Parts: sequence; structure tokens; C-alpha cells
Amino acid sequence: MLMKPKLLLNDKGQVLVLFVILLPVLLLALFVVVEISNLSILKSKTTNTIREIISYGLNNNGDDVSSQLNNLIDINIKYDSKEVFVTDNEIEVRIVQNEKLFGRNIELKYNYKGTKEDKIVIEEG
Repeated sequence: MLMKPKLLLNDKGQVLVLFVILLPVLLLALFVVVEISNLSILKSKTTNTIREIISYGLNNNGDDVSSQLNNLIDINIKYDSKEVFVTDNEIEVRIVQNEKLFGRNIELKYNYKGTKEDKIVIEEG
């Protein structure tokens, strides 16, 4: 009869020690992924909202487009500062958001411009 050689005499606590050592690292990695994902989702939503608002302004030929765009931004976007420039043939929107990432304040800047002749919204800067 062949017997398996015992490599370690007592290995009952090894998995527990390994788990205790790796748990903080895994939790930290999860925290980083969640924080960056939340920031990415916020940036994507804000970008899409700004593009839709500018598209609305480009397709709307009303007299008070500037105030309508300002109202739409106020309703749909959380911001710290905004600038809306409306001319005869283009609309430009600049938004600044301050968010926290890992406990530090970061500034997200959005600068989009759309032209009425092309009806295309372009990100600038």
C-alpha cells in the first residue's frame, strides 16, 4: 500500500491566514473599481445630457433659446458653474463639476459646441 507523504504537519489555519491577509487588498481593489465606475458613469451621463441639450437648441428656432437651454441644464445637470453662449449659427456650453474621488476634490470640465449648419455637437478642449 502506497501512502501519501505529508508535506506539512499542520495546515488547518493556512487558508484562514491567507484570507485575512488578502481581504484588505481585495476590499481596496473593490473600492477603487466602484469609485472610478461612479465617476465614469457621472461623466458619461453629463456628456450625453449636454449633447442632447445642444442638439435641442440647434433644432429649436424659438426666440428665447438661451433661457430654454439654461433651464434644461438647471433641471438635468448638477454643476458648480455653467456658461451658455448662443449666437446665430452656434451654441457653446461650458460646465464645471466638482466631485470627490478617494476623498480628494477633482474638477470635471465639459466644453461642447454645436453649429446650426452642420447640426453636429463637438467636444472642445
